[in-house]
Amino acid sequence: MTIQPHYFIAIPIEKKVKKKLAAWNQNETPPFERFVHEEDYHITLAFLGGIEFSLIKNLQEKLHVIADKHQSFPLIIDHIGHFGPNHSPRILWAGIKKEDKLFKLQMDVFQACLKLRMELDKRAYNPHITLARKYKGASSFDNLKLNKSFQSFVIEEKWKVSNFVIYQTHLQRTPKYEVISSFTLANE
Repeated sequence: MTIQPHYFIAIPIEKKVKKKLAAWNQNETPPFERFVHEEDYHITLAFLGGIEFSLIKNLQEKLHVIADKHQSFPLIIDHIGHFGPNHSPRILWAGIKKEDKLFKLQMDVFQACLKLRMELDKRAYNPHITLARKYKGASSFDNLKLNKSFQSFVIEEKWKVSNFVIYQTHLQRTPKYEVISSFTLANE
């Protein structure tokens, strides 16, 4: 049985921002089992999972149209958060200051996927950059302490989003994500 490759649509993170996030992660070294490779930092727009490549081809056409309708926009990283129980989170992530243009882009991408009958996660969109997985600290997780450290080190890191991509996941490689298509947003 052949396993289908997994794909997702995401916003890549600018290199200087990746370096800043990775430096904070190395400097702070929060007690998590696995850290995301800095080249794999991204903001997911839609997780597609294991799908036929023929669907990707159809999706690419729709995503080019969406990219032409959206202008580039700034994003600002301004906090960290986590998913999972407060005392022992599953995921540590960097959060994005609310930006309506990001939410509009995500909604258009999401709708394009639904029109192709793709099964997507229906939870409310929460844009973030995953930094680490599986808390392993001896004491309860202290989000307040980490946020103070994060605020002083990565204070309002900003970059301009100019494109979004389709990534393919390669679980046995590091970094794990390979860009298979890129979609350039209209200039302001």
